[in-house]
Amino acid sequence: MTISENIRRLRTERNLSQEQLAELLEVSRQSVSKWETAKANPDMDKIMQMANLFGVSLLEILGTEEGETSAAEEENNRGEMEKENPEVSEEMTGLKDELFHIRRRLFRWRLTAVILILVLVCLTCGGLILVNRYYPQIWDRISSQSFSGDHKSVKMKHENLYEDGIDGLLADLGEVIDFPQYLTLQTSFNLHFAPDGTITSLDTMWYGYDERYTYVDSYLITFDRTKSKKITVYFGGGTGDAYDPDRDLTVLFDAMRVIPFEDTVSRWEEPEYGILYLGIRDWGYNPEGIRYIDRAGNIDVPSDLVREEIIGPTVSVFCPQDDNIIPVRYLFCEDNSEEVNVR
Repeated sequence: MTISENIRRLRTERNLSQEQLAELLEVSRQSVSKWETAKANPDMDKIMQMANLFGVSLLEILGTEEGETSAAEEENNRGEMEKENPEVSEEMTGLKDELFHIRRRLFRWRLTAVILILVLVCLTCGGLILVNRYYPQIWDRISSQSFSGDHKSVKMKHENLYEDGIDGLLADLGEVIDFPQYLTLQTSFNLHFAPDGTITSLDTMWYGYDERYTYVDSYLITFDRTKSKKITVYFGGGTGDAYDPDRDLTVLFDAMRVIPFEDTVSRWEEPEYGILYLGIRDWGYNPEGIRYIDRAGNIDVPSDLVREEIIGPTVSVFCPQDDNIIPVRYLFCEDNSEEVNVR
């Protein structure tokens, strides 16, 4: 089909009169009539306007796009059009050249992007392999930690209370907490462990202070082995209370380093045991379950006749599933004699 036939076909398919098409293209009706009777050809601007107006490609206006004519016929039509309107031919050639250069630039950009992505992937994989091979401790730390918002999680590596003690737990927490100079207890320290010493849960909240006793941050620490093998620390949930020396955690840590937890629970046959620390506690005149323990691990049992109230920082070892079993309450002190420690 010729350009004149295509213009007439596309106009009638869209129910436009020659006057309406002429108005849309800002030409006279006679111009449209000449185009459709092949007495004249529109310039390239009008052809492009009609392509946009009809929603078709330039090729569909200039000649058959869907292969209705043979290649020879299409070449014939193109030659006739070029003879009739050399300006159209020149503009079409320019458009084709420009389209070719645009496609070539796009191809180059895409190829460059693919190469860059492949290089980044190779560098990343190579870096991870290098770290894993030559710096396993770094890889282990990266793979064991996860960060999200105001909390961090770290895999519990020192999971046995008997073997690793409190220092193993602090080492794990040290991977996500930049420990300040001082720590105080804000709620309680509640740790549960299995008969073989495996830590099963932990819930506690600490406040941190710098060397001038200025509040730094709060640390809500939680762990539940039935849900995850990672300890989670939530930051920034505290109120920033003033430093309280009576709740300093140094006492708890020192006490846990010398308390014989395995020997203590060996007399019980329970599926789980617990450790509870609330700071300094007043036990009145009741010596039941009380044990004095000093920094050297020496243990002293108070007499049944207590003349003064029993008060001191207490680490209780108990059975969470049996309230009838009396806990062993370790009072940490500088000296293990009863006369010195009952107040």
